[in-house]
Amino acid sequence: MKRIVVTFVCLLAVGCDDSGVQVNVDAKTDISMTDMRVEDTSSFDAGSQDTSPPEDIAPPPCEQGSGCFGEPCEEGGDCLSDICTLHMGERVCSKTCDATCPDGWSCNLVTSGADSQYVCVSNAAHLCLPCSTSGDCSSDATVSACVRYASGDSFCGSGCGVDSPCPQGYGCQEVETVDGATSFQCVSESGTCECTSLAVASALSTPCTTDNEFGSCAGVRVCGDDGLEACDANTPAAESCNGVDDDCNGLLDEGTCDDGNPCTEDTCLGEEGCQHTPLTGGECLDGTACTQGDHCEDGVCVGEALKCDDENPCTDDVCDPDMGCQYSPNYADCDDGDACTLADTCKEGACAAGPTLDCSDGNPCTDDSCGDAGCVATPNEAPCDDGNACTAASVCDAGSCISAGLVVCDDDNLCTTDACDPASGCTNTVNTLPCDDGDACTLTSVCTDGACVAGEPASCSDGNPCTTDSCDVLKGCVFEANTDSCDDNNACTTLDACSNGACLGSAPPICNDDNLCTNDYCDTELGCQNIPNEAACDDGNACTANTQCADGACGGGVAATCTDGNPCTDDGCDEALGCIFTANATDCDDKNACTTSDSCIEGACIGSGSLECDDANPCTIDICLPGGGCSYENAVGACDDGDACTVNDSCQDGGCQSGVVLSCDDGNPCSDEVCEGGDCVFTPNNAACDDGNACSTGDVCENGG
Repeated sequence: MKRIVVTFVCLLAVGCDDSGVQVNVDAKTDISMTDMRVEDTSSFDAGSQDTSPPEDIAPPPCEQGSGCFGEPCEEGGDCLSDICTLHMGERVCSKTCDATCPDGWSCNLVTSGADSQYVCVSNAAHLCLPCSTSGDCSSDATVSACVRYASGDSFCGSGCGVDSPCPQGYGCQEVETVDGATSFQCVSESGTCECTSLAVASALSTPCTTDNEFGSCAGVRVCGDDGLEACDANTPAAESCNGVDDDCNGLLDEGTCDDGNPCTEDTCLGEEGCQHTPLTGGECLDGTACTQGDHCEDGVCVGEALKCDDENPCTDDVCDPDMGCQYSPNYADCDDGDACTLADTCKEGACAAGPTLDCSDGNPCTDDSCGDAGCVATPNEAPCDDGNACTAASVCDAGSCISAGLVVCDDDNLCTTDACDPASGCTNTVNTLPCDDGDACTLTSVCTDGACVAGEPASCSDGNPCTTDSCDVLKGCVFEANTDSCDDNNACTTLDACSNGACLGSAPPICNDDNLCTNDYCDTELGCQNIPNEAACDDGNACTANTQCADGACGGGVAATCTDGNPCTDDGCDEALGCIFTANATDCDDKNACTTSDSCIEGACIGSGSLECDDANPCTIDICLPGGGCSYENAVGACDDGDACTVNDSCQDGGCQSGVVLSCDDGNPCSDEVCEGGDCVFTPNNAACDDGNACSTGDVCENGG
């Protein structure tokens, strides 16, 4: 009978465990079973042998090393039973069974095609094999799960309990699996697991990490000939701009390329390295306390120099780059603000007063003191002596000693010059000045030896034919007006005669020749003059215009223009009346864009209708401009945007701007709030929420709560 190798899945209700069983159904046919998972039901001693024969059949003796039950194998042919299976991470020989198997094994029906037989299957097939998830240990994670040991390595456990004890060297413990579940699993009492030959051949591995101050990088420890190899995880490093996740946090190049310059935009281009783009604008700090208004210009932080002036003359004002404005006391000259002190100097940062000012001015007519403005000399009215022999008495006035009265030095003689010497008093000196001898009919009288001597007789002729001349001793020259005839030397007067001492003409000649085409006037030397002109004139015909004088006569001209520019009149001309404008009733344009149906009425263009300018916009003021037609100016004030869910709508830039949206927040995270037609509508949602109970997780909203 030929040998057949078949792959099948265990269908037992008690569960399955990977075993990789190879069986010989009829002692010559191999059946290979992979991924067969069964529930652990008993413990197993790796050194035990199958001593339970099938019912009523005694087992033949087995020679060690010939493929006995529990001995290592690679395939079914290595075993006397032709069954090679997985047990505690190694492939060992198994056997067929009738009802029972050794501890740690279960008698399960194995089917391949049309052939089936009962085979002893290990309850701890994957125990202590390296793993990453419980799926590496069993298809049912509640049976055999992946357990993380204290060393950080993960190995397969095996489900255990009162009825399913663990193999020797393993303890049944309630542990949390790498998947976050909790179950009772067989765990190695040595705290670790050795790599089996199967684990080495299959290069099985357990997760690991390399940790340092920069982060944690994930890797694996692979089973090798010398056991678990070192973790192959990268060593975390400070993140740099290279397109690599150096610190293994799942992010590339984060936090790199910062050149410490706030005026550059720092960008990481991966393998190309960092890029620093200069910025202009925006605030920054240039690192010195001696500038203000720091800002970026072409990638450089610049600021305006800080002005350190405390307006105190007693401090030296400087700026320290680290501390900013500093004010150090000095010893400079200063002004303490007291006008009554002199030579003030700075002490300990303040102005100290100097010596007191002496305000005595030596003037008896002032009371001397010192005030806010310094020395003050207040005028008094005390008696004084001005030291002048020409004053009769002296008094103080407005701060000066002035005379209260002068010495009288007049000797009543015009021929002496009367004076006063401040040192010696009155003097009367003989002079030679002109004088008056008391005779009005003498001229050029002069003082001689202190007396007035008469001069030449006065000449009393004024050369005026309209006066009679004479001289009076007391009055002097006398000129009496007469009424004699005379000549005023003016050709434009007649009947000249003296009047009140003047020659006056009367009744001027008549020079008007009644001709509009001559300019009529009188010349004082030549008399009446009539000079032809070229003035505009009237030829008596109302229908001519622009007539003009020529050679002393009115003529020429053109037909009068009788156009009044009014479309509502018919224009004509009458020789006697001139232009005639007769009203008509034609259509017209009154030049007012705000009227319609314009027509002529009684000589005027009048509109009978008004232009409609309503744009139905409450946020515009609708007006009509005669020169431009309809105009819409932006209005201000309240309006209605048509949305009942907004309030306080207002006009802005000619449109109705929505106001504040009506708040519909009911404080419930489990309802979606919207405003519809001015009414709040609350709809329950299924959002995540917090029920306030720290003992519950995965809170979600249901029916609004």
